[in-house]
Amino acid sequence: MDKKISYLERDFIGCREALKDFSKKYYPDLAIDYDDASVASWMIDLVAAAMDSSMYHLDRVYQETNIDSANEKSSLYALARNNGLKMPGPKGAMA
Repeated sequence: MDKKISYLERDFIGCREALKDFSKKYYPDLAIDYDDASVASWMIDLVAAAMDSSMYHLDRVYQETNIDSANEKSSLYALARNNGLKMPGPKGAMA
């Protein structure tokens, strides 16, 4: 039996529903009650929140690697240097 989770869900609600479906399908005897006050629901919400946060940060990192969508000045400088543009660096002190 090959257990796979689809990582296409990018928000908290989608992650929570995917985890509930997965646990109902492969572990029906462990958690029967999925009410808001149950321990199983609390654990699923905790993991879904971690997945949502991870997806947000993954999207932000990917956004900074594309020249059309980068927001950070340092990311733009790094992209320019990687594409062969000679960027002047800091000047040495003169006395």
